[in-house]
Amino acid sequence: MFRDPCPGLAALWIGTLLLAAAAPARGDEFRLIPGVALKEEFNDNILFSARDTRSSFISTLSPKLSLSERSERLDAKLETVLDLLLYARDWHLNSVEQNHAGQAHFRVTPLFGLGGEAGYSRTTRPDGFLETTGQVTSLSSAQQHYSLKGDGVLSEKLTGSLSYAYQQTDYSDPAVAADYRAHSANLGLAYDLAALAPGLKGTGSFGYSTNLFASASVDMYRATLGLSYALHELWSVQSEAGALLVHSAFARQPVLPAGGTPRAAPVSNFEVGWTASLALSYRGELDSAGLSFSHGIQSAYGQSGAVQRTALSAVLRRRLSYQLSAALSGGYYANSSRQDQFASQAIDENTYQAAPSLRYEFSRDLALEGKYEFALVKDHQSGTDSRRNLVFVRLSLQWPLFDQ
Repeated sequence: MFRDPCPGLAALWIGTLLLAAAAPARGDEFRLIPGVALKEEFNDNILFSARDTRSSFISTLSPKLSLSERSERLDAKLETVLDLLLYARDWHLNSVEQNHAGQAHFRVTPLFGLGGEAGYSRTTRPDGFLETTGQVTSLSSAQQHYSLKGDGVLSEKLTGSLSYAYQQTDYSDPAVAADYRAHSANLGLAYDLAALAPGLKGTGSFGYSTNLFASASVDMYRATLGLSYALHELWSVQSEAGALLVHSAFARQPVLPAGGTPRAAPVSNFEVGWTASLALSYRGELDSAGLSFSHGIQSAYGQSGAVQRTALSAVLRRRLSYQLSAALSGGYYANSSRQDQFASQAIDENTYQAAPSLRYEFSRDLALEGKYEFALVKDHQSGTDSRRNLVFVRLSLQWPLFDQ
């Protein structure tokens, strides 16, 4: 059982109702789209374990509701999805996963805007965050995130933004000291370099974050410089790189000196590192592709502390006909930390992932998708490999009730 409720979930539902009620009276473009998807899956390692490799058929029914409102000054979207997981074997794993998210941006004046995001999700599958972190865990978890952002035009060529974000993760086992809280603030600047090349912008950012665990804390100071460039209508690239200053502190069990009183034995250290990201995208009439790279310090999913994470992912899509398209995606993740460097325990994992897929669209509201996924997690600390193969077929349907 999760110890903390979700205060943001009620706010998301209230916002959904208010947006649905108010939008028809004022909206320039309002959309209300309920939908449902049914996925039939075979998974040969449902626990993503190196030793206990159980296989099962899994049925997932996913009702959802999406609302969006776009006007001259407001751009807002709310979406809620429930995933009802039913296992043919291991019925005790049956669960309901959730994903609720909302975001909005309001243009207060032509030169200044305010925005925010909120979200709540509940994940029970061990591979629930494999595609974003490269890590797996047997623990169910609940996540919340909230953010506020102000952006404005500072001069003819210079724009700036200031943001604050909060993240929270709670795990189902109270005995595991991996629950996570994070506060972060960021100042960003962008300068138009069109005089050098049309579509070119220079960017810079300064940020601070504090990441709190039950027995550890990781504070980070970050400064980056970058470029964004729209080469033409088909290609675009974004990149940034910079420096990190990381302070980590870990609490240890009290020790008892001979003839003395118990005292704590804290461990702390400072490290200087680097962070970088690159995103390259192509979108043609029949083909599209994306390549992304990132390196930095991120929270360790399911463990107390953070890791140095390097991630590389790519996707290729090809439209074979008006209705049929094919895709191939893959990813590589390296998660590492020495003991008491960023995490309480040493972490050294490499993850590999590949997934070909086919999608047939009967219409813009009805589609059938088939996919095969392979994933391998190599844990160098324990000397074990965990492999998972799954194949699924998913039928998704949506029906716009109000679209203007």
